[in-house]
Amino acid sequence: MAQLWLNFIDEKGNQQRIEVCQDEFLIGRSPENHLQISLQNLSRKHLKIEKFGEVFVASDLGSSNGTTINGEKLTAPVALKNGDEINCGGNFKISVEIKSNFITEEANSQQDDPQQTSNTPPPANTNPKIEPSETHLFPFLLIAPILGLTILLFAGLLLFIYPSNFIYPSNQKERTVTNQRADKDSNTSTIDSDYKTTYSKSPTPLNKPNTESPIKNEMESEFERIEKNAILFAKRISLNQANYVFTTKQIEEIQKRIKNVLNSPVFIDQLKEIRKNRSQIIEMAQSKNLKPQFLAAASIATNKTNAKLIANAQMILPVLSELRISLGNESPNDNFLIIASFERGLKGDFRSMRNTVEALARESKIEAHKIRDIWFLREKGKLSDEEYELVLRFLAIGTIMQKPADFGLKEEPILF
Repeated sequence: MAQLWLNFIDEKGNQQRIEVCQDEFLIGRSPENHLQISLQNLSRKHLKIEKFGEVFVASDLGSSNGTTINGEKLTAPVALKNGDEINCGGNFKISVEIKSNFITEEANSQQDDPQQTSNTPPPANTNPKIEPSETHLFPFLLIAPILGLTILLFAGLLLFIYPSNFIYPSNQKERTVTNQRADKDSNTSTIDSDYKTTYSKSPTPLNKPNTESPIKNEMESEFERIEKNAILFAKRISLNQANYVFTTKQIEEIQKRIKNVLNSPVFIDQLKEIRKNRSQIIEMAQSKNLKPQFLAAASIATNKTNAKLIANAQMILPVLSELRISLGNESPNDNFLIIASFERGLKGDFRSMRNTVEALARESKIEAHKIRDIWFLREKGKLSDEEYELVLRFLAIGTIMQKPADFGLKEEPILF
């Protein structure tokens, strides 16, 4: 089992050595990081270290002053090696120490078994002898092939005389129907490359009974489609492209809002307008370091007056940009917080949500990822009903956009 240790001098000048035990370890200036370093050159969330089995991978989270590893600028995820030198923001240096117990365990096992460590081969037998017991096998070795050939000839003769009894058993009709059903099921499935689960190529629209499978009911199939597309949407709106895990209750909440969105008489026209102005959406989003998928869904979710979507996107873009600066947009939770704070941003309040999150981090011993979770904040009374509903509507719209056909719409996916 590999262990990762980080050696560094903190902002107070003290030598520190900590072990990275989490599968995802964050370093930065804000208190919700696993390692908080209050240096101005560091970004709020600066560096992420992820564990994949025995490998540790470092990624810069879009920091302002960048990260280097052994003097080379970190522009893409890199697997760390023992002895690597990480420099965050130009003034925070980390020495990487990776220990593996594999070599030690292997050495101990060899020491316990001296026969395994010996390189001297056993002496060759220069005068082999056939034991008396082995000589008894010779008659059997001669008879066995003849006996096997006789059995094969006899079986072939029976097959020739009575073919129907062997080729067409009494339950042939039942087996044929079962095989045809299995072939049909196997030919109607595909694998989504972003979400490794098998789904039907011809999904059942909402509120339409599923007659293809007697085992899986329609609600289970609908739930899977919503979960798959919601995860894809959450991944595509965040800078770090991380998969997001939704609970069953959260998917059920999104499901209710999806039905409301599908009942809107203007929703299909809005999807067509987004597709028509795709290049303009991309240009606007990139100008403010936002994901186009995020801006497209936000322009529909916040459009209360059914105005032209491009006009609405241009109107909300400065607000979303200011909220991004305050809250970040590296993870799905960051982007959900931006949407939850939208109405506050319209009133010029761009920092109250950030202050709420930081206050929770100081006041209670809560896991860092929970502090920025909208469902947790809702439970703690930190989100109003309107803010919570806007996030769920945003999620419902984004989920449908990934594959409208999964929800009974004859529209192409809205992807960027």
